[in-house]
Amino acid sequence: MEALRIDRARAVVIAVDNRRAAIQLAATIRYIFPVLPVFARAYDEAHADELRKTGAAAAVPEPVAIGEQLAASLLASGGPAMPEEPRAMTPDQPAPEIEPLLGPGAVGSRKR
Repeated sequence: MEALRIDRARAVVIAVDNRRAAIQLAATIRYIFPVLPVFARAYDEAHADELRKTGAAAAVPEPVAIGEQLAASLLASGGPAMPEEPRAMTPDQPAPEIEPLLGPGAVGSRKR
């Protein structure tokens, strides 16, 4: 920790590919630097809960972050035109305006 100069940091981000290591890092940093905010990437909600219990100020599960990025990309692209009257969609029967976003062979695509 000394080599990383965490004592000079204003916050720490933990994004490692090992659940147990992430939890151990969060716990160790919280123990040594109790006021230093720790932000962590989590694999899922259960892992995020564990990280928060060990002292992470915030833990973001990967599916949430990925979903937000996908939604932002869709919105930035202009997205599909929204129908005047909303209707229910199912994975097997998407709305026609979503169809162009589905590749051929995709679940729900009529272009198989």
